[in-house]
Amino acid sequence: MYESKKERNAQKKKYFKELVRFIWKNNKWHLLIAFFFIIFSSITLVLVNNFIKDLIDDYIAPLLREKSTG
Repeated sequence: MYESKKERNAQKKKYFKELVRFIWKNNKWHLLIAFFFIIFSSITLVLVNNFIKDLIDDYIAPLLREKSTG
């Protein structure tokens, strides 16, 4: 109960490794597909944000400036 922080961290790592090993053994393809979609989603999010930034900077902002000046 009064373990040191190092011992608790080592024990947590051990349990985590066992859990991952167990999940990997039974659901390998599910984990790979989920990992692929997480990476795909992250990349897509970055690309969409850059697209919106370019759209606003190159098209919308100039139209607003043009409209406000005359």
